[in-house]
Amino acid sequence: MYTRSQKNVERWIAAHMIPTYPIDFNSQTYPTLLDGTYVQFDIVKGDPNAPELSNVLVNKDIRIVGSKEVRISFRYRPTSR
Repeated sequence: MYTRSQKNVERWIAAHMIPTYPIDFNSQTYPTLLDGTYVQFDIVKGDPNAPELSNVLVNKDIRIVGSKEVRISFRYRPTSR
């Protein structure tokens, strides 16, 4: 049985994971793993010497300060009967 805090963490993670690769940051909107939640990216003018993602806005008002590429794979082993 999940506690309320466990459910909140699960929802937060799902709201921030985009199941699409690669991501195009040029005025694109992507669904997240949380139903009905989307993330929008827009490229804005900025310092041409700044890191690439620092000129990207998320949902119109959030700047990206760093990123990590994550590849998740799941394996399962059937139980023997």
